[in-house]
Order: sequence, then C-alpha cells, then structure tokens
Amino acid sequence: MKPIVVCVAIAGALLALSASAQPTSPLRGMELYENHCSGCHASRVHIRDPEKRKARSLAQIESWIWHWAKELKLPWTEEEVKEVLAYLNTRYYRY
Repeated sequence: MKPIVVCVAIAGALLALSASAQPTSPLRGMELYENHCSGCHASRVHIRDPEKRKARSLAQIESWIWHWAKELKLPWTEEEVKEVLAYLNTRYYRY
C-alpha cells in the first residue's frame, strides 16, 4: 500500500473517532505527536511486543507523555496531553 493511502486512511479513521463522543481529539494528538515526538520515536517503540512495553496502562502512557513534554520544555496543557494520549491509544495501544 502506498504511504499516502495509509496516511489518508489513518487520518480518516482518526477524524471519525474525533467526531464520536470522545472529549479529546486523536487527530490533534497526532499533529502534536508528529511535530514534537516522532523525530525521536519511530512507531516501533509503540508496537513492540506487548510484554516488553514500559507503559502497561493509560495512566502510564500519560505519565510518559508528561515526562517527555517537560523534558523537551513543551508548554502542553492538560488537554493537549490528553489528545496525544488519545492518539497513541487509538493508533497503537488500545487500552
């Protein structure tokens, strides 16, 4: 499958999810993640063997997001962290 088709499919799925009753936007989370995190994180860090994952719950994923946002001096709000969390959970973790 061509990369553009994959990107369009992901964006469509995330847009559909953001239109549901979720209070946060995975689409906005994807934008934040791609702009601030993906330079150091390849997708393989999230899709590795579930037994080897460091984050085993939504709370742990959120903790890692806060850790790195502070480490990188990102002035993220609670809502932005929740949006990145929604994106990561929708795209990779599904907790």
